[in-house]
Amino acid sequence: MARIFAEVCGRPTAFWRSVASPRSIEWSRRCVACPQINAPRAATAHVELALALYQNGQRDEALSELRQGRQSIQDTFSKDLEAGSGTQGFWFDWVFARILLQEARQ
Repeated sequence: MARIFAEVCGRPTAFWRSVASPRSIEWSRRCVACPQINAPRAATAHVELALALYQNGQRDEALSELRQGRQSIQDTFSKDLEAGSGTQGFWFDWVFARILLQEARQ
């Protein structure tokens, strides 16, 4: 089951990078809505959704999603970053989310 969630939540990045924004939006929303999502994956999905929405011309909604992802990422990096686990997300999941956030700011 965890493999399915990881696969679903890994798709948006590939889609928005290939300028397939509608598919990226769809997959990002699925990831955000997933009840078994871990925190870094949710933060990443919010940032990916923001990027896709922005590319699709939906700037207000993009800013809202970006704020949600940014808040979670900033809260995590404001304290000591722990090693994490498969269910909670690992430290490198947070680093990836932060890198993506920096890309979104550009």
